[in-house]
Amino acid sequence: MGSDVRLVLEPETAIVHAVDQELGKPDVGDVVVVCDAGGGTVDLTSYIMDQVSPTCEISEAAPGAGNACGTALESFERVVKRKFNGSDDPRVIQVPGILDAKDAGIVRGRLLMPGGQIRTDFEPIISTITSLVQVQIDISKRKGQVKIVYLVGGFGENAWLRQSLKRVVPEGTQVISPTDAWTAVLRGALIIGLAEASSLSTKVRVVSRAARKAYGCLIGTRFRARVHQHSRKYFDSFEGHYRIYVMDWFVKKGYHLKENEHLSVEYVQEKLVTDGRFDEMEVTLYSFESNMSRPDKDHALPLYQENGAKQLVKLTADLSSIPTSMLPIKKGADRKKYYRISFQIRVNFKPAHMTYSLWYKNTCYGTVDAEYL
Repeated sequence: MGSDVRLVLEPETAIVHAVDQELGKPDVGDVVVVCDAGGGTVDLTSYIMDQVSPTCEISEAAPGAGNACGTALESFERVVKRKFNGSDDPRVIQVPGILDAKDAGIVRGRLLMPGGQIRTDFEPIISTITSLVQVQIDISKRKGQVKIVYLVGGFGENAWLRQSLKRVVPEGTQVISPTDAWTAVLRGALIIGLAEASSLSTKVRVVSRAARKAYGCLIGTRFRARVHQHSRKYFDSFEGHYRIYVMDWFVKKGYHLKENEHLSVEYVQEKLVTDGRFDEMEVTLYSFESNMSRPDKDHALPLYQENGAKQLVKLTADLSSIPTSMLPIKKGADRKKYYRISFQIRVNFKPAHMTYSLWYKNTCYGTVDAEYL
């Protein structure tokens, strides 16, 4: 199979498994929400069915969301978390390494937990997950009818969680938890891997994805007294007026980009000829994550980098191979000569990451990968 490793998002492998098993059989235009409730986290992504045959083609209906929930203790996971149904019946939990601790209720390596206590411990987790699912349904129904909630992951097998979701989803929406919910993500990944290894097509293809965050970089723009902070302005000798560095968010949360297509943004940079030519260029890329409880909302994107923008990666371009004759020279407002180059930053959305590249005159001079949207 070679040494290449392909990263795929867990919700995508989960829906591959669901389609392979023909769970629910959604139609074109239906929206499906995947809820991956695992050992310690819950991740949600919604998809709209663009095509169902011969290949199932889907697009993300809204930015995904998630939260930290639950526990990963093996015995608690196996005996209680998956099987607890909300009743008052007590549960016996194995506690390896501790024979007796009567003050803690442990006798012969076993802890007897009353059902009421378990329910109290679990109710905040159940409430968090149901709220996240409701939000995802609310923002996704603008794209189409939410027909199915696929419940996968270790906690996805829990009957209480499944029944709780059935009570809050809209009428006509199915809540489906496969019998192998714990391994659904793994099985979907295996289907994808085997299909690629044998040059076959998978039954489902993700056509486009929605950005979970905003992405951008710092740019210099003309200073406007009614908009910008005076303390941040600087005089640009080339332009002959005051300018200021602000964030340019070229990818907004929820932005849809098809796989194998790219977003291209163009910028300009100047440098005094007397200071030497452009041999290297570095662009710092930032991300901004706003309200995770409402993944469709970007609210006000920060104008200045210090107001919540987080450094993502540095994109470095080696321009030393470009002949000096190909570097345009312009005369600035100060009558001095400047190298002035117009370059592009291209963004490609991949299954589990983004690729940024810097281009000049249709040639790529630097590439860097960054976290998934």
